[in-house]
Amino acid sequence: MKEIRSGVYWISLGVVNAYVLSQSKEQWYLVDSGFSSHAKKIIHKVSRIFSNQPLGILLTHGHLDHSGAASDLADYWEVPVYAHSSEVPFLNGELRYPDPDPTVGGFLAFMMRFMENRTVQMGSRLKALPPSGEIPHMTEWQWISTPGHTHGHISFFRKKDATLIGGDALATMNTDSFRDTLIKRRGIYRPGTPITINWDAAQYSVRQLARLRPTALACGHGVPLIDTHLPYHLCYFARSFPIPKRGRYVIRPIRMKY
Repeated sequence: MKEIRSGVYWISLGVVNAYVLSQSKEQWYLVDSGFSSHAKKIIHKVSRIFSNQPLGILLTHGHLDHSGAASDLADYWEVPVYAHSSEVPFLNGELRYPDPDPTVGGFLAFMMRFMENRTVQMGSRLKALPPSGEIPHMTEWQWISTPGHTHGHISFFRKKDATLIGGDALATMNTDSFRDTLIKRRGIYRPGTPITINWDAAQYSVRQLARLRPTALACGHGVPLIDTHLPYHLCYFARSFPIPKRGRYVIRPIRMKY
């Protein structure tokens, strides 16, 4: 676990990341939770710095590589799990996420052929975040609606030092490439192609994030980027956002009121 900005810790879990946002050693949140197999690893890592349980678990969205360990961790710490209200039906078993699109091409699309699209059951600890953008008991941070990858995807931003937790609104490694995924080649890339269900919304979300002019970008996949020139790189990426040339959700995006 590495502190990448004051009170912001990066937990590398292989191909996916989790983060800790803290205002003090007593007030902190876990952001995302990796797969279900990552629960013990996360507990071990955070216990080196924090002796108390978190205020809760914040989910950027509910895909299993981000929410898989959330229920077990919430039960262990006896804390709530927070997500956007549009994401709640996909986390309580009411709805199932759309199937991945293998026709879009790339390494991740190939790998998704072998992964089961399971329904998520988060249980009674699941709560919707306040619609105001506030995070309970965390005055420095706000959540921002960034749909496209999923209906209820959100990102987190701290204005005082322009720190952005992007989730899967975008990525800092190219998951379409096996080699780039293996070595975690740094850069700014589009979200996972086979499971992004609305590319127009995804493009709009990235443009909204670029307007924040972050100097630190920490995403669900890839090594966090910290660079004073990052606002310019992100603005360029947002202007030239690379929507895939083919794919089910390119032709027929899944739309929802946000």
